[in-house]
Amino acid sequence: MELVYKKIPMTDKEQLFNLIDIVLNGLEDPSYFIPYEKWEFDSMFDEVNYAPLYGAYDEDKLVGMAQLYVSQDMLKDFKKEFNLNEYTVCELGGNLVLPEYRGQGITTKLQTIELDLAKKLGFDYIISMAHPNNIGSCKTLERIGLEFVKETTLSNGFLRKLYMKQLKVPEYFDLLDENGNLTGEKKLRAYVHRDGDWHRAAHIWVINENGDILLQRRSPTKDSKPNMLDVSCGGHLSSGDSPIDGALRELKEELGIDVTPDELDFIKTLKICTRPTTTFINNEFCDMYVLRTTKKIDDLKFQEEEISEIFYVPYNKFKEMVKNKQPDLVAQPIEIEILFDMFDKEFDNI
Repeated sequence: MELVYKKIPMTDKEQLFNLIDIVLNGLEDPSYFIPYEKWEFDSMFDEVNYAPLYGAYDEDKLVGMAQLYVSQDMLKDFKKEFNLNEYTVCELGGNLVLPEYRGQGITTKLQTIELDLAKKLGFDYIISMAHPNNIGSCKTLERIGLEFVKETTLSNGFLRKLYMKQLKVPEYFDLLDENGNLTGEKKLRAYVHRDGDWHRAAHIWVINENGDILLQRRSPTKDSKPNMLDVSCGGHLSSGDSPIDGALRELKEELGIDVTPDELDFIKTLKICTRPTTTFINNEFCDMYVLRTTKKIDDLKFQEEEISEIFYVPYNKFKEMVKNKQPDLVAQPIEIEILFDMFDKEFDNI
């Protein structure tokens, strides 16, 4: 018997709820599983604000499930206790398998899928909790790389063993003064944006031979401007990066484009101050570059942790998007004005 693992579609809602009823009503010790609240049933298929939901299928029969809780509000108490308020955290949970299918590694497979998803979505940490007497669940969490931290009652007062894994290496930025000079200090990315420290970034606008401009849609897990259309490639410079090295690294990491410094046209350095949220202050010196390319979309490989999609937009269509202030397009008025000044004569009539 070969099982298929995939996202559980809304059309299998009845199967899903039947599986939950069968497994929970058959538990020898009901305290092994924390009961779902009504709002959780109502949100079961909301993978953006609640939890991506994966299942194991024996042909068309749903035989197992697992969830990845992504709501930062759900995890606020945990983040507060472990001083992780500046980081993104997700939780493995909702692991249920029909009795007759246990012992086949289904839970391990489903949790591995959700763990890989957490990495792709760019979360900093992943946690999971298991009843202290549920030896099987505890061993599974250890098998996929989570480490036991402590026993806790953070989960609605239920005693649980807490497991955790760090998914991303902490990122440090070099700090600048208000004139763009290095201060010799460095600080964690999250604290830089919390405190509004000056730092350096790079934006690379990619344009092809037809004048089409490459745009990216930011990942839904980004700490600023999630799901928005943005500059072709951009990011902050990590500690130790030179401006050109940082730009080349971002191109390689985000889009899979490997170029030499001579292929990048440096335009200018912009001093930018934005505040996307009350707790996120972005004060940066941003180096603007342009890259002309003949690469097609199929030649590019974008970084799924940072980007959800990329596509070329015809030059005049992009001008319309800017003119109409398209709601999901990140406003970059100074850079876009520079682009139009550079390329209007060449592409405005195409």
